[in-house]
Amino acid sequence: DMSVFLFGPPGKTKSAMLFVLFGLFVLGYPTYLLKLLPATIYHLKTLHLIFVFMNVLMLWFFMKTHTVDPGTLAKNTSEYEHAIRQMAFYDAWRQSDAGYNPLNRLCHTCRLVKPPRAKHCKTTNRCIRHFDHYCPYVYNTIGLKNRHYFIIFVTLMFWICALAQYMSYKYISITDKSDYWIYGLNIICTPFSLMTLALMIISWYQAGINLSTNERANGHRY
Repeated sequence: DMSVFLFGPPGKTKSAMLFVLFGLFVLGYPTYLLKLLPATIYHLKTLHLIFVFMNVLMLWFFMKTHTVDPGTLAKNTSEYEHAIRQMAFYDAWRQSDAGYNPLNRLCHTCRLVKPPRAKHCKTTNRCIRHFDHYCPYVYNTIGLKNRHYFIIFVTLMFWICALAQYMSYKYISITDKSDYWIYGLNIICTPFSLMTLALMIISWYQAGINLSTNERANGHRY
């Protein structure tokens, strides 16, 4: 089905990721190449080199975040079957004051025993090792194997937004004219600059204290 290929299946839409790609390749890059670059190339040579380099890196980290397996755990494990058979012997669990439920580690959808910090992702319907969150903008779950790519991607995206807005300001100053296209794109870009700034700060902070987004949001359950 072509619509599923282009826009994703029900419950797992690609709309957010397509919106980001549309913003970059239909609005952002053409504006940079046709307006900002020609008008400011002699005034901001070094900045343009940095900007292009950061965009190449950002797209690479975006693809890595999107394509790398986040840490999907194998389904239908023998450990799960063994745990189910042993459930009848958990005498402490059967006592109302035991305070421990061994069923919490079992995922009956994936039929596995979840290791520490793993969680079942409702969007992809798979258990992910070191589950952080599901990000619709990269169309992938963020987990053990791609979290570092995601953090660098978000960091680069913030600085790219900031540099683009600075170059827009310089463009207006150099050309000395009102450009409503540039004004409009900056209005659209500002919320994304703030969002990526918040994500960057939160992501680096959580990495520094060795916590995931899921663990911080659901700390009372652990």
